[in-house]
Amino acid sequence: MDFFGIGALEALVILVVALLAIGPERLPKVARRLGLLIDQARRSVAEARETFLMDIDLDEGEKPVAADRRSTGSEVESSPSDPSSV
Repeated sequence: MDFFGIGALEALVILVVALLAIGPERLPKVARRLGLLIDQARRSVAEARETFLMDIDLDEGEKPVAADRRSTGSEVESSPSDPSSV
C-alpha cells in the first residue's frame, strides 16, 4: 500500500498518533473531514490539469499553421529564380 508516498507502517504510526492526540470520539469526524479535503484537492488538481491540457492542445493546433507559413516562405526563397540554372 502506497498512499501519498507513505507505506503501510508509516500510515499505521500516523493513525496511532492521531488516535492518541485527537481521541477516539473525534477521530471519525476528523478523518471524514480530512477525506473530504483530500477529495476536493484531487478534484481541483484534476480540473486544473484538464484545463492545462486543453490549453496545450489549442496551442499545438495553432503551431502547424505558423510552421506552414514559414516553410512556404523558405521554399519560395530557396527556389532558383533562373530556370536554366537547374
